[in-house]
Amino acid sequence: MYALYRAVAMVKASREKVVNILSDSRSSLELLSNPRTGHPLAHAIRESTRNANAEGKEIRFYWLRAHVGTKGNERADELAKIAAQKADADYDYEKIPLSWVKSKIREETILKWQTRYDSSQTGAITKTFFPDAKKAYATIRKLKPTPVQTQIFTGHTGIAEYLHRFKLLQSPSCECDADKIESVWHIILECPRYEVARYDLEHKIETKLENQKMHEIMENPEKRVEFLSFAEKAFREATSRHRSMNRKRNEETPPTAPTSAPTQNPKRIPKTKLQHCARRQRKECYVAQKQQESLGYEQGSGTVHGRKHGKARNRLWKPMGKSSVSLSPGLANLINGSTSKTILKGKPLIR
Repeated sequence: MYALYRAVAMVKASREKVVNILSDSRSSLELLSNPRTGHPLAHAIRESTRNANAEGKEIRFYWLRAHVGTKGNERADELAKIAAQKADADYDYEKIPLSWVKSKIREETILKWQTRYDSSQTGAITKTFFPDAKKAYATIRKLKPTPVQTQIFTGHTGIAEYLHRFKLLQSPSCECDADKIESVWHIILECPRYEVARYDLEHKIETKLENQKMHEIMENPEKRVEFLSFAEKAFREATSRHRSMNRKRNEETPPTAPTSAPTQNPKRIPKTKLQHCARRQRKECYVAQKQQESLGYEQGSGTVHGRKHGKARNRLWKPMGKSSVSLSPGLANLINGSTSKTILKGKPLIR
């Protein structure tokens, strides 16, 4: 692209009216003809071409097949190699696209990933399927594995070996043989329960199922589809068998008595003291009023001191006749609506 830019600049500075520019870079010519491109060199070339056309010059671009013996093209490649081998040569163009930077960062990331992947002590099953991190990254992006496939690649699935490791199963043995551990590789490579399906798979993919060939099968799209179909069916059958066995074992186990007493229903919340006191006060006032009427007193002059809820108060009482009546402290406080023991023991306040 930069060579095209320099060629257009040379044509613009020359006196030639019609110039043909030949390039073996088809990608550069296609980028130059795309009006939506954001490449700065492509914009600069188009701008220079428009300026040259305004000056009465015509510039034509042609694609030339590379490495077919064209003298001018071969000479251009030779000069480009000589310039690239000079260590002290200055760069004519230092800008690089963002996509190239991203690709370099991805390469460095995958390289570090591979180093950690190789030095890790875990993931033995995964490493057998995907020994190369870079190829594994490309395969997984295309494959988009299902949950069952992920369990197969990692070995974290509901087979006897994995369940026994977490004390969910008494024995890691396979149903086919008590001396055989039901592992990922036993199901894929050895278990006689899947011998017919395994035989058909090996004929379809024309490959013997072995640990050393698992990465080759995963890298081949056609073989990978057939292998994963076989593996998913086998592992679904194995996990469903253990699931049904656990369900049956739970049904046969009698339920144990609860260790703690059942929780009792919470008691009803009683009425608040304020509501209770208000109701009692209304009742006492009603009784005092009836006793007052029976004694011939009405509200008026005269002072009766009482206490209610810890606060002193005064009430005026007026006798209906001329004679005065002496009331006992208990009766006076009862009339005022107070039943405090301290007040009931006091002296008479009305004479």
